[in-house]
Amino acid sequence: MLIVHKILMKKKQRTVPLDGDAWIFDAMNIAKTVVSASKLVPVAGPFIEGGATLFYSALEQLKQMKQNKEDFKGLSEAIAMLL
Repeated sequence: MLIVHKILMKKKQRTVPLDGDAWIFDAMNIAKTVVSASKLVPVAGPFIEGGATLFYSALEQLKQMKQNKEDFKGLSEAIAMLL
């Protein structure tokens, strides 16, 4: 039991540095996993699935907003260079 506890409590190092988008992708993967796992819960499963799906949708919108902002910045720089 002590060995299992040590393995589970061991701190994991990130191989990739945490940048602005990494947490969004991590959270989206967790939300997908929760949606899949919630189907196994008999009574509260539909509520958990609904909440995780809502969270996933919100993260998708956030990711799209960030991408749109970056695209707009690039487009405005291109227009400024053109003028």
